[in-house]
Amino acid sequence: EFCEGFEAVVVAKGHYDEPYVPEIPGQSAWLAGARSAECRSIVHSRDYDDPQAHRGRAVLVVGGRSSAVDIARELRGIASWVYVLEKGCEQFRSQGECAHVPLGAELMADGHLQLCGETLPGPPVDRVILATGYMYAFPFLDVADLSLEFGPDRRFIEPLWMHAVHAIHPTLCFVGVPLAVPCPLRLFEAQSR
Repeated sequence: EFCEGFEAVVVAKGHYDEPYVPEIPGQSAWLAGARSAECRSIVHSRDYDDPQAHRGRAVLVVGGRSSAVDIARELRGIASWVYVLEKGCEQFRSQGECAHVPLGAELMADGHLQLCGETLPGPPVDRVILATGYMYAFPFLDVADLSLEFGPDRRFIEPLWMHAVHAIHPTLCFVGVPLAVPCPLRLFEAQSR
């Protein structure tokens, strides 16, 4: 076994490898209500590849950031209907075959979406694409020994000063931690300097 000591360590693994996969209200009943396993599916945006795979389907895209917007735009005109469920939406709105759906909407066993006890206009959902981001995972670090906390959904890291320097062990630094930044690559490059 080889062992080498260093004065400081920079963790620069990124955070785009472990998908955050929350359960959507009504998801179990929706999946159970399918005529067959192929009729309904849930995929994370990390595994989304080709809009043609959703041709003629009613798709629910969950998320409101870049990936969700890009996927919804790609699906428009290919999918029969695109719903976008996002926390920034305050009320149901639809235009053509695209609808914005607020948080609190629930998938029903028949595939329709329901909000506050009312069925929303539009066809039953066939596919769900989760554009919900990623969780932090550092399997190569002893997180307990380093006093790292990630929160209940593994969506933040503490104690980090300025999202980069470990507050207790300042010789341990992280590059690429911030999740919601408009230009992540430029920020990560600046952090590396």
